[in-house]
Amino acid sequence: MDLFRDKYLFTKEYYEKKVVTPDEETLTQQLNLTNFDKKPDVKPEDQEVPGRVLGHVALDEKLVGLYFSAGWCPPCQQFTPLLCDLYDELLNRKANFEVVFLSFDRTADEMEKYFMIKHRSWLALPNDDPFKDELKMKYNVTAVPKLIIVSRGGEVVTAKGRKEVQDKGVIAFRNWQQAAATLEAKQQALGNTETTAASGDGAEKALEGLTTENET
Repeated sequence: MDLFRDKYLFTKEYYEKKVVTPDEETLTQQLNLTNFDKKPDVKPEDQEVPGRVLGHVALDEKLVGLYFSAGWCPPCQQFTPLLCDLYDELLNRKANFEVVFLSFDRTADEMEKYFMIKHRSWLALPNDDPFKDELKMKYNVTAVPKLIIVSRGGEVVTAKGRKEVQDKGVIAFRNWQQAAATLEAKQQALGNTETTAASGDGAEKALEGLTTENET
């Protein structure tokens, strides 16, 4: 998924793990390492970290629910269990769907507590990641809870995910799939039209056909 290309997302496993620092290693362990035992230097971004995944890999070929939420928010506390039920059902059906939690919590500790206790095993963007604010602006999010369903390219399938989950339950996912397929078909048609127009062959006819399709 291009929206989270080269962005790290995190699962509950990441927040559950205990990070061992060099200070916690014993002097004996350090002295017993020979030159052959020592691991080569690895950049932090290249290290394998349990529970850390690249967004565009984890979300590939999936419909994604961007879930803007916060632990201090009563409506969020009411809606999150409904989203959990939907997620469980879609997981059982092996549906191509994933949720990314984007926190409005005041601190990282509050975000992690809310994520670990109330959420499912979906993905989360760290509370202090500035990309979260970019997404808030991109999708014009001014209040929580907000569930925005986006396509593989990051285009909005529906900005009313919360209401649709409340009203339709798992049936909402089928509607999202159909809307995403329609959106992708229109984008593909637009791309084909631009290619035809650039060649200078039948451009007007292609544009007329596209306009008619969009009007129906």
